[in-house]
Amino acid sequence: MFFYYLSFITSVVNIITPKNAGKYFSGKPPSIVKFYSPSCPHCIEIKKDFKDASEKSSIQFAEVNCAESKTICKRYVKDGYPTILFFDGSDKKGIEYVGKRTKDSFLSFIKINQGMNHMKKEKMKFESKNRMLNEKYETKKKQINDDYDKKLKSLLQNKKIESTSRHSRKRRIS
Repeated sequence: MFFYYLSFITSVVNIITPKNAGKYFSGKPPSIVKFYSPSCPHCIEIKKDFKDASEKSSIQFAEVNCAESKTICKRYVKDGYPTILFFDGSDKKGIEYVGKRTKDSFLSFIKINQGMNHMKKEKMKFESKNRMLNEKYETKKKQINDDYDKKLKSLLQNKKIESTSRHSRKRRIS
């Protein structure tokens, strides 16, 4: 009876195939993807920690069997197996995980990168506001300079007229 119950528990780690790959690599929602080879001892070693981390996290966990999905792996794997990438939409290539291969390390990596994504969004908002303020400043500065130039030109023209009229008076007087 216990084994019968276990057979209905679905894996928290999703399997990526060429048909469903897009939803994991887009970053919406964020996902962490393990690329592995079934014959790789390191891949076998981290399987439990990766699954345990998936049960403690709100983001989607997925894995690609590179023996079956070679085209996907050619695109993302650079240095061998296992390769673990975090996708949050900020980088199409994913953010590579480098660190201890433990449940807690995976969870820390996710927290840090989700925080970084939030910080990137805040930075983008700040830069956008800053750009807008700079544009307003430059527009106002140009307007003030143009007004100043007009007033100066007007004053100079008035001085020229006065100066010309003074010269003409001087001539008359002399």
